[in-house]
Amino acid sequence: MMLTMAYAYQELNDMELDEYVQFYLTEEGNWFITQTVNALTAAFRASSLQTGKRIAELAIIKKTR
Repeated sequence: MMLTMAYAYQELNDMELDEYVQFYLTEEGNWFITQTVNALTAAFRASSLQTGKRIAELAIIKKTR
């Protein structure tokens, strides 16, 4: 997550970054962060599950050949 954030905010100056920090310290900012992390976690899980299923399919195909 830290690498993603570093990439996303890389072009911001200190004043702009400070505005984000101030927002994230609010109740709304906390809600935003929670929702964002939950969405990213769900997307990662879904992607990982699909990747695992595909690997299993390929292993079965290779084993039957």
